[in-house]
This record gives sequence, C-alpha cells and structure tokens, in this order.
Amino acid sequence: MKQFEVGKTYTMNSICDHECVWNCKVIKRSNHYITLEVDTEGQKTVGIKQYEDHEYCLPLGAYSMAPRLKANK
Repeated sequence: MKQFEVGKTYTMNSICDHECVWNCKVIKRSNHYITLEVDTEGQKTVGIKQYEDHEYCLPLGAYSMAPRLKANK
C-alpha cells in the first residue's frame, strides 16, 4: 500500500482544468489523519481514506468535483 510520507510534497489537479495544480506538503500524519500545507489554502487537517493500493484525501472538501490527493503521485 502506498502511503503519505511526512516531508514529501504531492500534487493534485483540478477536474475541470488540468492546468490548475495544487502542491500539498505533508506536515504530519497519524493512522487516520494527515496535516497538509496546501499552496493557496494554508494548513489543513483531513482524514485519510484508502482505495485499492493507495491512500488518498480530499484537502479542499468533499463535493462532486473536488480534487483528490493521492499518495502515489
């Protein structure tokens, strides 16, 4: 299983516009939560979810077109 690592930076793209990119640096993590420093949003703490062979989270909220941050990027 691919997991988020502290100190590593991951990127996510907008579903509507792939030129819109957010960089998210992992500040700290536990088994269930992750704290990120998101480019335009500041620091966020969100729950970690699992899908198939990787972890993911929704740093900008859970809505129909929300970008997903995956641990395998």
